[in-house]
Amino acid sequence: MISVSDNTATDHLIDLVGRDAVEAVLAPMGNDAVDRNTPFLTTRELFIVKWGPDGLVDRYRDTDEAGRRALLDGEVAAASLPAVDAVDQQVPVRVEEVEWFASSQAICRALVWLAADETATEILAVNPGVPDETGKWEQILF
Repeated sequence: MISVSDNTATDHLIDLVGRDAVEAVLAPMGNDAVDRNTPFLTTRELFIVKWGPDGLVDRYRDTDEAGRRALLDGEVAAASLPAVDAVDQQVPVRVEEVEWFASSQAICRALVWLAADETATEILAVNPGVPDETGKWEQILF
C-alpha cells in the first residue's frame, strides 16, 4: 500500500482496522484539523462525494458529522465509482471543503510519530521515493 501508493489497499486497510481507529489516532499523531477529517474518508468515498451524484458534495459539506456519516453509510456506500472520464484530473474540486486535511507542521508531527515505531519506519522505507544521490541522509521515508 505504502510503496506504490495503492488507494484500494488503503481503503481495505481502513476497512480492516475501522474508521473509528483511524480517527482515534489523528490527534495523537498531531493532526491539527481532526474535526475537518471526521468522518475520515476512504479514497472511494472521496471520489464518490466529489464526482458522484449531482449535489452530493454540497450536501456532504453542508451537514454535520452525523449527517456526513449517514451519507457515507447510505448513499455513498450504495453508489458506484464515477467513470474515469468523468473526473477531470486537471481541475481541483472543493479542496478547501472536502479532502484530507493537515498542515505541513501536522504532517511533520505525523512523520515523527510514525518514526518512533520501528515497524512503521521499515514500511515507510520500502520505497524511498527519490533516491538520495548525495548520500546526506541515513534513511528516507516515503
